[in-house]
Amino acid sequence: MDEEEPRLGAPPARHVHAAVDEAAAREILSRGWLRSFLAHVRGATALVRAERVWLPTYLVTIPMVERGAATRFQCSVDAVSGAFAMFAMPEAIGDDTPQSGQFPPRIGPQEADSIARAALVAAILRLRRKSATGQLGDTESVELLLWPYWVFYHRRRGGAMDIGVIDAATGGRVGHKIKLGVLDAFRSAARADAATKGT
Repeated sequence: MDEEEPRLGAPPARHVHAAVDEAAAREILSRGWLRSFLAHVRGATALVRAERVWLPTYLVTIPMVERGAATRFQCSVDAVSGAFAMFAMPEAIGDDTPQSGQFPPRIGPQEADSIARAALVAAILRLRRKSATGQLGDTESVELLLWPYWVFYHRRRGGAMDIGVIDAATGGRVGHKIKLGVLDAFRSAARADAATKGT
């Protein structure tokens, strides 16, 4: 990603591989006695269905110079919810684009860059517990990728639906912000579909 000019908001031409299949994701979702107990108390029923979706995510590359040594950080910023994370799996990026289950970004590349830079500074300060001595350089690139998630639909007592979301790349349970981002992506897609059918 060594480029003279940042690539801001290029169309998603690549994606992060889904290393976790549905069976493994389902096992991860149900793991733990406390989680099972709470699901029972809340009235969760059997799984209704599952699907894999791809959310747009910005991969932001930012250099930093500290005491004459150069370091490059790669961060991911979810393009729907704005959730930030350090990115340490470049080998998981593939060049082919999934053909289904995609959602458009809700935040732009400049906003993603701002989120990444602010969160990166905060993370460095937390780790070092003192003022940062390094200087962030100009952002090298902001690339739009597609990130995979498994979404599991459950029906609760009274007919209410709930979802569980597993990161299909890492196998981790997602945080509240990502889950809300998935729900928001579904709502936006539904509104767009309704508007299209109404025209």
